[in-house]
Amino acid sequence: MAINFGGGYGGGMNPFGGSGGQTYGGASGGTLYGSLVGANPSGQDVWGAQQARQNLATQEAGSTQRAQIAAQAQMLPAQLQQQRFGQLFPLLSGMAGGIGGQNPYTIGGQMPPAPNISANGVYSPEQVQQQVNTQRAANDQSTATQQRNMQQGLAGRGYGANSPLAQSLGASMQGQNLATNTANETQTRLGAQQANVQQQFAGQQAQQQQYAQNQQLAIQRAQPFFQRQNVLLQALSGMV
Repeated sequence: MAINFGGGYGGGMNPFGGSGGQTYGGASGGTLYGSLVGANPSGQDVWGAQQARQNLATQEAGSTQRAQIAAQAQMLPAQLQQQRFGQLFPLLSGMAGGIGGQNPYTIGGQMPPAPNISANGVYSPEQVQQQVNTQRAANDQSTATQQRNMQQGLAGRGYGANSPLAQSLGASMQGQNLATNTANETQTRLGAQQANVQQQFAGQQAQQQQYAQNQQLAIQRAQPFFQRQNVLLQALSGMV
């Protein structure tokens, strides 16, 4: 704005007045000491003001965009983590459901039955008794043969079968036969029992080894299942 102190000193009703009729008035302003006249801006000033407003708007838009990018960058790790969790959770859920309906140790089907390993003894009681009877019969037959030969020898010398010498020799042979039968039976039964114990112990050891091998095979068959489960659990634990 500019203050116009101009106005003619004559031509008005008042002294020193212009046509407006006020002291020191301008031509038509009617205010003391002149009137306020608006300044007309140039085209360059208008362009500068518009450019300043555009620059300010551009700066504000850039600040807003940078703030949005920063916010998105802060949310990106959580979004990626959520995506990975969404990909792995169905697998883990399916695996957990599979555990409820499937035994991981039977993956690939049931294992075939292992060969039978007996832990019984070698000799049955009937077989032991048969061996004792065979030995006794052979010994009795040998003793009877000895007695017959003894009686024939004594008869050639003039002694009868019922002579005291023949009876004494016969009783001695029977005693030896009884002792031999008893010793043979004891040895046979003890030997059979020892063989049975050794066979039973060896069979039990073989059964235990077979059981341990079957358990190891079952663990090896299920190992890929638990390895995959551990990988998924580790991946999920890293998202916490």
